[in-house]
Amino acid sequence: MGGPPSREWQIILECQADGVVLEASGRRFSMAEVYEPGTALRAAVQELVLAKRQRLPDVRPEIRFLIRPEGLRAYYAAAAALEPLRLPTQFEVYRDGGKGERSKIR
Repeated sequence: MGGPPSREWQIILECQADGVVLEASGRRFSMAEVYEPGTALRAAVQELVLAKRQRLPDVRPEIRFLIRPEGLRAYYAAAAALEPLRLPTQFEVYRDGGKGERSKIR
Protein backbone atom coordinates (compact mmCIF):
# COMPACT_ATOMS: atom_id res chain seq x y z
CA MET A 1 0.00 0.00 0.00
CA GLY A 2 1.07 3.60 -0.49
CA GLY A 3 2.38 5.84 2.23
CA PRO A 4 1.44 9.43 2.87
CA PRO A 5 1.45 11.73 -0.16
CA SER A 6 4.74 13.44 -0.94
CA ARG A 7 5.08 16.97 0.36
CA GLU A 8 7.41 17.96 -2.49
CA TRP A 9 5.69 19.64 -5.42
CA GLN A 10 7.32 20.97 -8.55
CA ILE A 11 5.97 23.96 -10.45
CA ILE A 12 7.32 23.46 -13.94
CA LEU A 13 8.07 26.41 -16.20
CA GLU A 14 9.29 25.87 -19.76
CA CYS A 15 11.48 28.71 -21.01
CA GLN A 16 11.28 29.23 -24.76
CA ALA A 17 12.53 31.87 -27.19
CA ASP A 18 9.36 33.94 -27.00
CA GLY A 19 8.26 33.44 -23.41
CA VAL A 20 7.48 31.02 -20.60
CA VAL A 21 4.84 28.28 -20.32
CA LEU A 22 3.43 27.37 -16.90
CA GLU A 23 2.90 23.63 -17.27
CA ALA A 24 0.17 23.29 -14.60
CA SER A 25 -2.22 25.55 -16.50
CA GLY A 26 -0.71 25.49 -19.98
CA ARG A 27 -0.71 29.28 -19.88
CA ARG A 28 1.89 31.04 -22.00
CA PHE A 29 3.48 34.26 -20.81
CA SER A 30 5.09 36.46 -23.46
CA MET A 31 8.44 38.08 -22.77
CA ALA A 32 6.63 41.40 -22.27
CA GLU A 33 4.45 39.80 -19.58
CA VAL A 34 7.45 38.25 -17.86
CA TYR A 35 9.34 41.58 -17.80
CA GLU A 36 6.48 43.79 -16.55
CA PRO A 37 6.65 44.89 -12.89
CA GLY A 38 4.56 42.76 -10.50
CA THR A 39 4.42 40.22 -13.29
CA ALA A 40 1.45 38.12 -14.29
CA LEU A 41 3.79 35.12 -14.13
CA ARG A 42 4.57 35.75 -10.46
CA ALA A 43 0.86 36.22 -9.69
CA ALA A 44 -0.03 32.95 -11.47
CA VAL A 45 2.64 30.97 -9.58
CA GLN A 46 1.61 32.58 -6.29
CA GLU A 47 -2.04 31.63 -6.92
CA LEU A 48 -1.02 28.02 -7.62
CA VAL A 49 0.97 27.85 -4.39
CA LEU A 50 -1.83 29.37 -2.29
CA ALA A 51 -4.44 27.01 -3.78
CA LYS A 52 -2.22 23.97 -3.21
CA ARG A 53 -1.45 25.01 0.37
CA GLN A 54 -5.15 25.33 1.14
CA ARG A 55 -5.54 21.64 0.28
CA LEU A 56 -2.13 20.48 1.56
CA PRO A 57 -0.80 22.95 4.16
CA ASP A 58 2.59 21.24 4.53
CA VAL A 59 3.34 21.05 0.79
CA ARG A 60 6.84 22.18 -0.22
CA PRO A 61 6.67 23.88 -3.61
CA GLU A 62 9.74 24.15 -5.81
CA ILE A 63 10.13 25.92 -9.12
CA ARG A 64 11.67 23.88 -11.90
CA PHE A 65 12.74 25.64 -15.07
CA LEU A 66 13.04 23.62 -18.27
CA ILE A 67 15.25 25.78 -20.46
CA ARG A 68 15.16 25.23 -24.21
CA PRO A 69 18.33 26.12 -26.16
CA GLU A 70 16.78 29.41 -27.31
CA GLY A 71 15.07 30.12 -23.96
CA LEU A 72 17.94 31.42 -21.84
CA ARG A 73 16.70 35.04 -21.96
CA ALA A 74 13.24 33.89 -20.85
CA TYR A 75 14.80 31.91 -17.99
CA TYR A 76 16.74 34.90 -16.66
CA ALA A 77 13.67 37.14 -16.84
CA ALA A 78 11.38 34.55 -15.21
CA ALA A 79 13.89 33.72 -12.47
CA ALA A 80 14.18 37.42 -11.61
CA ALA A 81 10.39 37.85 -11.64
CA LEU A 82 9.85 34.86 -9.32
CA GLU A 83 12.76 35.51 -6.93
CA PRO A 84 10.57 37.50 -4.47
CA LEU A 85 8.56 34.30 -3.85
CA ARG A 86 11.71 32.78 -2.27
CA LEU A 87 10.91 29.25 -3.47
CA PRO A 88 13.62 26.63 -3.97
CA THR A 89 14.57 26.45 -7.63
CA GLN A 90 16.03 23.91 -10.02
CA PHE A 91 16.70 24.14 -13.70
CA GLU A 92 17.29 21.77 -16.56
CA VAL A 93 19.00 23.02 -19.71
CA TYR A 94 18.05 21.18 -22.88
CA ARG A 95 20.66 20.73 -25.56
CA ASP A 96 19.77 20.53 -29.25
CA GLY A 97 19.24 16.77 -28.93
CA GLY A 98 16.51 17.27 -26.34
CA LYS A 99 18.49 15.92 -23.37
CA GLY A 100 18.74 18.06 -20.29
CA GLU A 101 21.32 18.68 -17.61
CA ARG A 102 19.88 19.21 -14.13
CA SER A 103 21.12 21.71 -11.58
CA LYS A 104 19.80 22.83 -8.21
CA ILE A 105 20.01 26.55 -7.55
CA ARG A 106 19.06 26.72 -3.86
